[in-house]
Amino acid sequence: MSKARPHLAIEILSPTDRRRKAVEKCRQWVATGASMAVLVDPDRRTATVFTADGERELRGDDALTFGELIPGLAIPLFHLFADS
Repeated sequence: MSKARPHLAIEILSPTDRRRKAVEKCRQWVATGASMAVLVDPDRRTATVFTADGERELRGDDALTFGELIPGLAIPLFHLFADS
């Protein structure tokens, strides 16, 4: 029996997490079969998207989208990091 792999993995950095380790974890998710991994960094107010096609960092007015995984969903980053 093969081990199930997620289609989507989302990592959110906490103040005690090391960014380098989280990046490697996201790369590993994609290398082992996930369609997409997203690293959300509240301190930098960024989201880095990892796919088999590469990596791209979103910031500011960019929107986080999920392609065919969740068609039509677009989350503007400023909503993720809006101050209460």
